[in-house]
This record gives sequence, C-alpha cells and structure tokens, in this order.
Amino acid sequence: MGIYLLFQKRTGHRNTHTVTVVENYLLARELKLKDAEIRRRLDQQPENAGLDSAAFEAIWQEVLAANSAGPFQVTITEVDKGAR
Repeated sequence: MGIYLLFQKRTGHRNTHTVTVVENYLLARELKLKDAEIRRRLDQQPENAGLDSAAFEAIWQEVLAANSAGPFQVTITEVDKGAR
C-alpha cells in the first residue's frame, strides 16, 4: 500500500488501484486481527509515505462506502420452503 500512497503524495493524484489496495487490508479480518490493530496498521501507511491524514481519511471513507451494505443489498442466510 505504501507505494500507492507515496505515488499520491508525490504526484497529487490517486492511482486507480489505491482503493482496491486499501480494501485488501480489510482481508486482515480474516487473519483474526482486531479492528483496532487493522486501523493502527493502516494509519502507519500514510505516515510512512508522508501522505497527510486527511488525504488518507478520504481514501478510507471511500473504502468504507464501497464495502457497506446499501439499502437494497440483502444477504439470505436461510430459506424456509414452507414460509410465505
């Protein structure tokens, strides 16, 4: 992720893959890391690249929005064939 943040810092433009790279950090949940640890690691990345926290927060909010269930997204967990 650092290389993408460094790219944004140096050019002033976000690489088209930056959000995807940050989204991949959400997979850390699968590694059983706690949300606080994931966020701590995420917070280190822009700092290491010299990117200001507001710029990274904008990326983070985009990631959260893209990965949140919208009002029309439904997950079916069980089907009862006899129900109406």
